[in-house]
Amino acid sequence: MFTGNIKATTSEEGFTLNATFYGEVTVNYSDIASAELVDKSISGVKVGGFNSARLLLGGFKNDELGSYTSFVYTGKSPSIILRTNNDKIIVIALENAEDTTALYNEIASSIGEN
Repeated sequence: MFTGNIKATTSEEGFTLNATFYGEVTVNYSDIASAELVDKSISGVKVGGFNSARLLLGGFKNDELGSYTSFVYTGKSPSIILRTNNDKIIVIALENAEDTTALYNEIASSIGEN
């Protein structure tokens, strides 16, 4: 219930999120339409994936974003909201604010938003 982790690894081409209980997703910077860092935690109703007291992983839905893919430590902020070129949304909140902000800065710099 309180186990599992999300690890983010960056490269020149993009980044990979590897989550216990869910697997791995790689996103190329060229596939990102926009990235936003918001000072709040994002949660929703699970439509497919994994959730626990620690992690929200997989397909979720809420009124603000509609359907999105979550790689979120429960209750953590800030959060990154990524919109891809094919209208998909990925929400990321790593274990602490420093790691989430560092990942956002890397993404924003790589897609020309910083």
